[in-house]
Amino acid sequence: MWTSNATIMLWGAGDNKVPVKMFQYLTAGNATIGAIASTFGSLLVSSTDGSTKYYLEKENNYSIAASYKTIALNLSNSREEVAIDMIKVKTEQIESGGKLDINLVYNQGKTTKALTQIAYAASNPTVHKILSKGVTLEDFRLEFD
Repeated sequence: MWTSNATIMLWGAGDNKVPVKMFQYLTAGNATIGAIASTFGSLLVSSTDGSTKYYLEKENNYSIAASYKTIALNLSNSREEVAIDMIKVKTEQIESGGKLDINLVYNQGKTTKALTQIAYAASNPTVHKILSKGVTLEDFRLEFD
């Protein structure tokens, strides 16, 4: 874990079947991070606005302006394409008004397909089928916005 301006970066993977990589974990609320610490299981971030104000913050909440791109997964060899017939996404319960737009980007980023939006529902589902019609491709990644 390290800092870069107002960003905290991590190196690793969430699964032993996925390659490790560097990724942005969070952004501090101010221009410059002074220090990070993980005391009592919570990440603490000290930062400054670059002038005379200093802050100590604990990670919390979520951003409504966040986006995320998964790593690209190569599913074929150089002579074949494969078909994906279903993609499911697991989430926590979504709060009222919450929504998530998802795009499937495939064939080295040449093609993009908008998938089913995940949005708040009174039944509070946590497993969402976002693709139910087959797509033929070589590689893909998901972009969440």
